Amino acid sequence: MPCFKVTQVESLQSTIEEKMAYVALQSHQMLILAGASCEQIHSLARVPRLPLSERLCEKLLPLSHKRRIDEAEQQLEALIMLEPGGPILLDRIQVLFEPTLQLDVLRCLKAISKYRMLIVNWPGDYDGNNLFFSMPGKADYVNYSESDLNSVPVLWLAGNGEPK
Repeated sequence: MPCFKVTQVESLQSTIEEKMAYVALQSHQMLILAGASCEQIHSLARVPRLPLSERLCEKLLPLSHKRRIDEAEQQLEALIMLEPGGPILLDRIQVLFEPTLQLDVLRCLKAISKYRMLIVNWPGDYDGNNLFFSMPGKADYVNYSESDLNSVPVLWLAGNGEPK
């Protein structure tokens, strides 16, 4: 998995555009942003932003527990595909890690990225090889290794916490 380090916040937009050209040639058209602050995400004016947790919760809350499990991935894909064409920035994706939904977050995002270019604002940590969400021992903890990420590039924003 390629990791690209960004040290100049001012160059974030141009770096993302450069890496999107790289991602466009991959089977999974997905770029993960690790270590981005809210301000940095909101500065990405050229990429439409989808605040996923709020929108997905609106779709899932009226459903029974069983139907949420059965329909979470389909609802996620539908929300993304309803957005105007081109790349989309997925922000606030924490709901995807809700244990009761029983989602493999990375697998779901990779599947959708075969049809739509995704830039994912990762809400957890990155250590240079692994992506984490939550803390070990918690029900929502996940750890995706370098082999899980395979060819999905990670754009790590230096200065917002060094890799461990």
